[in-house]
Amino acid sequence: MFPIHPRDKSVVLAIGAHPDDIELGCGGILQRLRSEFRVEIYYAILTCADFNTTPANYNSSKRTDEALRAAAILLDESQRVIQEKGRVTFGGMRDGELSQMGTQLTDFLKAQIQRFTCRSFDLIFTHSSDDGHPDHRSVCDATLSAACDFHGTVLSYQSPSTRPCGFHPNLFVELTAEQMELKDRMLNEHRTQSGKGFMTQRNVRNATRPWVVYHRLYESECEAFRIQYSVWPSVSSQSSIGSTRSSQKGLPKPQSSKTETAPLYIPPDDTSSHSASE
Repeated sequence: MFPIHPRDKSVVLAIGAHPDDIELGCGGILQRLRSEFRVEIYYAILTCADFNTTPANYNSSKRTDEALRAAAILLDESQRVIQEKGRVTFGGMRDGELSQMGTQLTDFLKAQIQRFTCRSFDLIFTHSSDDGHPDHRSVCDATLSAACDFHGTVLSYQSPSTRPCGFHPNLFVELTAEQMELKDRMLNEHRTQSGKGFMTQRNVRNATRPWVVYHRLYESECEAFRIQYSVWPSVSSQSSIGSTRSSQKGLPKPQSSKTETAPLYIPPDDTSSHSASE
């Protein structure tokens, strides 16, 4: 279980190489964090996927607009408000060339991680290094380099190109049917990608089906993550960030939810016992 900031709103940064990566890999857990904890969510999207690997009839404005519409569903805010608040930042880098960006990629991500002067992020979501897409691998490596002074939790999420034999998740987040439906709505906003097989509802669920069966979550779906590292700073370290957080006290109260939700943290089980589901 990773720490959520005990006094004020926790701040979450979701990083994606391409406009649909965040929804595919962590659209469900972002819903749960927003509905069950007091969190602020920010996106960092490196490319608009319109330069090299995208068909000629796609363009950056389409992919950017799709990403903003998907974020608007999760954050329950208009695209205008999202842009005014800086909730979604685009790197404007070239699709398929992130492995060649070197320090420019790391510096961009470091600027996102350090964007606040009086507070810091608590959770960062990024790609896995065990991924067949070179952009995804590059973003994971650059995130870990950029986060060298980050005292929080870094989670790698699964994507359609994640290698099944190399990705070893150790955090599994259970999702209800309603939460999966909202994830589907977010993915449906990426209309330029609708013809790709990995974007279908069936295959989005198939990606994590082995973990669902293994953990006996037969009536649910899930998302899988690899905890890269997690630091729980002392209270004195947290208060030194600035007065914004230290001025408030008390544990964050979960917001009311219309539906009953399953436990957020489902530990990996390497034994024959599955106490979380029995």
